[in-house]
Amino acid sequence: MTNTTTENTNQLEALQERCDAHEQEIAELKKQVNLLLEQLRLARHRGLLSKS
Repeated sequence: MTNTTTENTNQLEALQERCDAHEQEIAELKKQVNLLLEQLRLARHRGLLSKS
């Protein structure tokens, strides 16, 4: 069974939307990781945690 050009275009657009959403999610997770790393660095600096 073959897809029409319109079906292929729709599938590609849907995939692009999913990719865009995943990229946004990844960017947000990177921000959260960076904030957590900064909190960890500050906690170590204040002597609240020992380095493992």
